[in-house]
Amino acid sequence: FEIYGSAIEEFNLNIFDRWGGKMYESANISQPWEGRISGGYEAPQGAYVYVIIVKDNKGVEHEYTGTVTLLR
Repeated sequence: FEIYGSAIEEFNLNIFDRWGGKMYESANISQPWEGRISGGYEAPQGAYVYVIIVKDNKGVEHEYTGTVTLLR
C-alpha cells in the first residue's frame, strides 16, 4: 500500500485493525506498508483502516481515510 503525491511537506500514515489497534505508522512517504505489523510480523489477511495526514507546501493540512484489504 503505497502513497504518491507532490508538494508534500509533512506526511503521516497510520494503519489500524478493525478494533482500532494501531498496526503500523510511518512518517516517510517513500516507505510503503508491506502488510506487516510494526516490528516486522506479517499482518493477518483482512480489512484495515488507514489514516493519512499530509501538510502541503502551503501549510494546509489534509486528512484522508479509508480501508485497505490485505490478501496473501
